[in-house]
Amino acid sequence: MDIHTLYQDTLYSEKEASLYSPIITGRQGRLLGTLYTAGGKHLHPVVVLAHGFPGHEKSLDLAQALRRAGFHVLFFSYSGSWGSPGTYSFQNSLDDTSSVLNFILSDQTFGFDKNQIFFIGHSLGCVSAAYAIAAHPEVKGGAFIMPCDLGKICMHSHVNKEARSDLLKNLEEGLPFLSGATLETLIDELDRSPELFSFLTYIDKLASKPLLWISSKTDPIAPEQTSTIPFMTELKKYPDSKVCWKRFSTDHYFSNKRVQITLDITNFLLDNIEHSKATINYASFKEELAELIKQQYKTLTLKEVASYFHLSTSHTSSLIKQQTGQTLSGLLLDEKMLHAQTLLVDTSLSITQIAAYLGYKNDSYFMMVFKKYFGCTPSQYRLQKSSSGRPE
Repeated sequence: MDIHTLYQDTLYSEKEASLYSPIITGRQGRLLGTLYTAGGKHLHPVVVLAHGFPGHEKSLDLAQALRRAGFHVLFFSYSGSWGSPGTYSFQNSLDDTSSVLNFILSDQTFGFDKNQIFFIGHSLGCVSAAYAIAAHPEVKGGAFIMPCDLGKICMHSHVNKEARSDLLKNLEEGLPFLSGATLETLIDELDRSPELFSFLTYIDKLASKPLLWISSKTDPIAPEQTSTIPFMTELKKYPDSKVCWKRFSTDHYFSNKRVQITLDITNFLLDNIEHSKATINYASFKEELAELIKQQYKTLTLKEVASYFHLSTSHTSSLIKQQTGQTLSGLLLDEKMLHAQTLLVDTSLSITQIAAYLGYKNDSYFMMVFKKYFGCTPSQYRLQKSSSGRPE
């Protein structure tokens, strides 16, 4: 997997990157979702995107970027939001993350690497992601973008009238986009169990898994003082924590930092990916590699092959040697010499024309390579085969 795929186009794959609307069964019916699949027949690590309240910011540019880096990315809408049937509630949103995870774990269609599942949340979606990461050992880690500690905000509103007014206002503004929820049901749910929607409740599990926490010193919606600082202060009690905290000066929707934050998240996830045997389908690797060489033998590079399989160049090089017994250069040479044989015997093209067709910059170098490979010059080979009539 390679960060450069974020800004470089990749080779075409027989099983190309695509987009699906899978059926995700929630407790109240179907959860509407969009699955962005990376290209290639091998297994892919999975990222689930959890949106905030009510969910205007869906971070689909991040979904496209992560897909280009080799991840399958699943975006979904909670029950009672954005067309998903059912009644919206904060508790239902947490339950929905479990339904999404069950869909991934039970799926046999899309090629999910079920050992490498990550949740990324934005704003209140970070609470849903925190719940998924903490409650399910199958979830490896994730990232929080502008995390909103709704439980902490609610508790603060019990002793601060201005905070209470702001909380009620923000909840009311989201109601037109939700089904079955009222201001009364939402605030009552928070007042009864604010700790359920606070990051501090899940800190034991969160500290033990790789987590990128991204907050802003200038975020007016999820101020660090309420939503981040209490967690980071408590985190000091966990000396072996795997949480990485990055701070920016931006708004709640990271409008002026989307490129940087996308790069940071992609790098963080790539650093926490394990290239295990379970990730690589060896049969399909050899098959796809052979097809790539057949189609691109004139110009194909190791970097392009690595990008195609979403692996590092060093890992790709080792895998090619392990699976074929040859280097990529050797495989490409075999393919070129096979075509050279055919062109010498079955066409009247000159040696210079054949060299150019095969991608050699000059015919002298082509003739030297050909002689080393076959033990004779291209002209001698053509003459020999004109007598026998067939290439070996």
